[in-house]
Amino acid sequence: MRSMMMHNSECFFDDISEMRGILSRGKYTSLALSDGNDPYIITLSFGLDPQEETLYLYGLKTGTKIDFLKSNSYVCGTVILEKEDLDSQSGLVYESLVYRGLVEVLHNAEERMKALNCIADKLYDAPSDKKSFAQKITDNLDKVLIMKLIIDEMTGRRNRTALSDFS
Repeated sequence: MRSMMMHNSECFFDDISEMRGILSRGKYTSLALSDGNDPYIITLSFGLDPQEETLYLYGLKTGTKIDFLKSNSYVCGTVILEKEDLDSQSGLVYESLVYRGLVEVLHNAEERMKALNCIADKLYDAPSDKKSFAQKITDNLDKVLIMKLIIDEMTGRRNRTALSDFS
């Protein structure tokens, strides 16, 4: 995996363990999709397999995001941790991660179950909630698309400057 080049080097970092930390603590990702000159962005919850730097996504089999992904499955995304998600002693206002990668639809039953477990683990703490989520998705598999996003490049950014510091 390669790191994307950024301009303001004091704000950016490319330490893999720090970037994995953002993926682990992040709750949502925003995906930028494109169909020719037509852009589209959507925010989704996600599951994570940190060893493979892979995100798992799910959604209905029809809709705008699916139309865009059929046209172009290479995406750019971001995960943002706001001040309340960070260590209060760090002085950080936010940390974020920008990544690029290819989205593919999962068809194999074993892969789909792994993805569902990763998503449930990320979304819920209680085992009963995880089981309920997985059951709901399993009961509606004919309507739900489960996808894998393999990250091939990413970079992190942090900011210690609040807008109030400029006044």
